Amino acid sequence: MTVSPAINPKLDLVLVRVVDVPRHLVWEAWTKPEHLKVWFCPKPWGVSDCEIDLRPGGVFRTTMLSPDGFRSTCGPRQDDPDDVSHRF
Repeated sequence: MTVSPAINPKLDLVLVRVVDVPRHLVWEAWTKPEHLKVWFCPKPWGVSDCEIDLRPGGVFRTTMLSPDGFRSTCGPRQDDPDDVSHRF
């Protein structure tokens, strides 16, 4: 069982979405760079770089690119494989 961290409503934004699709398609969307680049950030931003290595000690990193050229790189927590929350 995954224990969620305490949420501070003054500081934390929590977004939850339930999608009616097979679990394996959600896995593909999160683990294949060619799929993740399509949906990961809102338009007009885009994903310019995406690195995914699912091995223990691997990496999950995306670089988002704004229309004016600003780059923002982020990745999820590395300490809990059941948690797909992100740190920015």
